[in-house]
Amino acid sequence: MRAATCLSLLLLGAFAAPPAPARAAAPDAALGSEGELYSVRAGTVGELFPAAPGMELENTVLALEVVRPGGERSRIPVPDTEGPEVEASPSLVFEPASGTVYVVWESRVNLVFPLLMLAGYSDGDWSERIPIYGNYTAPKTRPQLVVTRDSYSTGGTNGPVSRSRTILHLLWSEEQGNGEYRAHYTPVVLEDGVYMGASPIYRLDDFDYANGAIDAAVSPDLARAPVLEQGRDSATVVAAFASAATGQVVTVEIRALPPQLSRIADGARAHIIGLGNRATLAAQARSWLLANGTDFESEVLLALAELVYAELRSDSEGDIVSLADRARAHIIGLGSRLTHDGLKLATANVATPEIHEVRTSNADPGSAAHLLRVHVVSRRPVPELGAGETRLFVAESGRDVLVSWLADDGRLYYRDSRADGWGGVHELAMAAGFDLGRAYEILAQRVDNR
Repeated sequence: MRAATCLSLLLLGAFAAPPAPARAAAPDAALGSEGELYSVRAGTVGELFPAAPGMELENTVLALEVVRPGGERSRIPVPDTEGPEVEASPSLVFEPASGTVYVVWESRVNLVFPLLMLAGYSDGDWSERIPIYGNYTAPKTRPQLVVTRDSYSTGGTNGPVSRSRTILHLLWSEEQGNGEYRAHYTPVVLEDGVYMGASPIYRLDDFDYANGAIDAAVSPDLARAPVLEQGRDSATVVAAFASAATGQVVTVEIRALPPQLSRIADGARAHIIGLGNRATLAAQARSWLLANGTDFESEVLLALAELVYAELRSDSEGDIVSLADRARAHIIGLGSRLTHDGLKLATANVATPEIHEVRTSNADPGSAAHLLRVHVVSRRPVPELGAGETRLFVAESGRDVLVSWLADDGRLYYRDSRADGWGGVHELAMAAGFDLGRAYEILAQRVDNR
């Protein structure tokens, strides 16, 4: 972590009242571990830090605001956002295990080129800014951010060393040059808090291979409304989006597979290649797995070892590297299936889960890949909607979705999913004192409770 800029001297003291709550639920506020409330806002330096020395008051800047129990307030500038670039569309999330607030926003370089940026704040310091390198000429929607975190052990000179891995899952929609918007996703990987470098950016509808395109237009409002949520456990996130390519509303579950799985798979591959005696290749590989897979439950480890043993026995004369590659793939494939829902058969209307290997640019070339299991959970034709501000809601399982739209007259309508289709149009009654933010919370609860 590096120290914040000199603008951080203005943390304390009086400042303007925080902005009015957004009319709809938005990821611009989060609750910390000690009851503190974090929020992020964009404005001019003159509005947010009028006494800042040497700063151009008309430049935009991002501010992290903290309200602690008892009412103490502070306003903290996000470093390097007070320059001529235009900062906009900020979102944030609080990660309790590390006590870090992660902020993601759009920075328009030369007022034209939109680039997504990310930074973390913890213990009074800011991390380095992390750029998300996508199409820097394409307009983007407000980025969304969900965090998953796990830990693993590596060998050290004085015994095993525990390490943590944090994956910042980012989702946004991006204009393609023809007026269509497509949902994009990237995993940003940190190990022990250190950024591992640029990771691939995926266009989510590339995962939806089923049935191809259909004759259904996707409204621009719906295409610009993808949603990213925490999944059914701490290792998964789920995204819902409307695909202009297929005319479908698609949900995708993304699971960060345990680091131990890629490490044992890579270790087994290297061990197999290094074995010299082809006659005992299968037995030696099985013994190595049983001796080195101590991070796994014994039943899972035995299943992995026996799978590799059978694979190597089935082709004792094949090319050794090809054999090792196949053994590695089998370990990862079985490990993925056993990680979650291993006893369930795949649903007929969705694709087979894919494993994607993320090798970050700053990681050691010999380090194991980060494995993501990407699973299209549901797909259904886009529903007919009325005109107005559109939102998607997705269940933790990814199997159910709900879409709402806010008409010009202030009425809120919604449709929720039914098997492969949609239910009818319903209006959510807005009682006195019942604001729109609360209405969206109820719709989110509805889709999760189905």
